[in-house]
Amino acid sequence: MPINPVKDEKGDDLTIYVKFPKRRLYLKVWQINVGRVKLYLLDSDIDKNHEEDRDVTLRLYGGDQEMRIRQEIVLGMAGVNLLTKYLNLNPTIYHMNEGHSAFLNLEIIKNIIKEKQVSFEVAKDIASSKTVFTTHTPVPAGNDIFPLALVEKYFKDFWPRLGLSQEEFLKLGMKPTIELEEGFNMGILALKIAGKKNGVSKLHGAVSRELFGEVWPNIAANESPIEYVTNGIHTCTWLAPKMKELYNKYLIPYWQDNIHKSQTWEKIKNIPDEKLWNIHKERKIKLIKLVKDSTSERLRRSGYSYEEIHEIVSKLDPENLTIGFARRFATYKRATLIFKDLERITQILNNQEKPIQIIFAGKAHPADKEGQDLIKYIHEISMMPQFKGKIFILENYNIAMSKYLISGVDVWLNNPRRPMEASGTSGQKASVNGVINFSVLDGWWAEGYTQTNRLDHWNQCRI
Repeated sequence: MPINPVKDEKGDDLTIYVKFPKRRLYLKVWQINVGRVKLYLLDSDIDKNHEEDRDVTLRLYGGDQEMRIRQEIVLGMAGVNLLTKYLNLNPTIYHMNEGHSAFLNLEIIKNIIKEKQVSFEVAKDIASSKTVFTTHTPVPAGNDIFPLALVEKYFKDFWPRLGLSQEEFLKLGMKPTIELEEGFNMGILALKIAGKKNGVSKLHGAVSRELFGEVWPNIAANESPIEYVTNGIHTCTWLAPKMKELYNKYLIPYWQDNIHKSQTWEKIKNIPDEKLWNIHKERKIKLIKLVKDSTSERLRRSGYSYEEIHEIVSKLDPENLTIGFARRFATYKRATLIFKDLERITQILNNQEKPIQIIFAGKAHPADKEGQDLIKYIHEISMMPQFKGKIFILENYNIAMSKYLISGVDVWLNNPRRPMEASGTSGQKASVNGVINFSVLDGWWAEGYTQTNRLDHWNQCRI
């Protein structure tokens, strides 16, 4: 694996530290080569740390708010110090992907004050020219909000270094109209300092301007300085190999370098329908095998007999219309909406002349009990007599599995509660593989839908 510990000038493993109350947290530095890109990781699981601190970098989600603030101090503040002080790198731009890394603003400002001997306001303006913030969620709960007592515990020795009072420091993470007892919002900290701010789709940009409008009380909410950059996908990563061969043959030379140009895709009409369909059928057969193997293994571990398992998986058929729903099981994505009218969906799925099978996959946040309940509900539905062999839910959803799903289903189902889907790019992955995107006008699809990229003859469609 291209993973190695970073060495210091003496040839020893590079270890940096960040200050916690009455102690230091030491972090070993690792380098991963992702192609030509260097990725640095910080590891707290080393002997120099107290036992209680060794698991700070153990897992991404989990733990209480104190664990979260420790992790975000490591990400934002230790991250800046690693780059500038130890690796001698001088980033032109720091990009905050959501508010989890927003403490980097404070570290940058502190370093500027120390280096240039300027005031907080001047240092803040310089930091603004170096920072970009992307918000990914249209709901307030998507931003970490820390109790003030917790912020004071970890930063009481820090705000004097910025030349700020306690109140001035705490208000950096609050809307101007909010009283101090409301908590310290990481998203607001990022918004107040970052020079550029954006949502991840046109609709999400508008929602974010309203959501955070109070950060700029002197201007109308819809004129808040939050723009948008619509999320996209890396097409060639998600394109099935055989589809890529077709594109290479029928599209313009070097089409991969001109994906953003409309004329690149004009020749897609020249691809014979039969060739597109044959490749899709191949992908579908591979997907069905994956579903059979995954379902058989899961049911076997759960104690089902061979006969019961065979009864369920033997009904999978690549000739059946296959609908896919695979993503994070957040409640607003409404994974179970299709089961709202059980009597109707029972009739649809048991129509022998128009056989349909639905495949679900995804994971819920470890702390999202409601999301986990959705997965449990779909499993229970799939085991009802009328739905056995027609509804499947796959476990251990990952990138490898998703590549089979987005290219092997016939219809990609997306029905979030508008406007809760900030962008949601899975439909893009399906579309480049020739799969129908069946979606509400939310996230990227509100821009992608043109009224011409639709199924015109619904009476001929076997849905």
